[in-house]
Amino acid sequence: MIALGSAAAMRMDARTDTPDWEEGSAIVGYAGTLITVYYSAGELGIEVDGIEHAGLVLDADDLSDNMRESLVRSLRAHFDAEVA
Repeated sequence: MIALGSAAAMRMDARTDTPDWEEGSAIVGYAGTLITVYYSAGELGIEVDGIEHAGLVLDADDLSDNMRESLVRSLRAHFDAEVA
């Protein structure tokens, strides 16, 4: 499991003293393959916390900005498909 160190993991709802984000994982396509993306999502958007593929686990800090942006687009498409 990825240890969350994102800014999203530190935000709390002051009214209820509960997290104002959701943590999860989704399998999405990237560069012609499927990978597991760990994310935090809240009202400020989606943040990639890390990925896992073929036994290799990488934290978000190990990913390029371009890859994180692409994964966020893939996650949004994944969520839109679930809603439809």
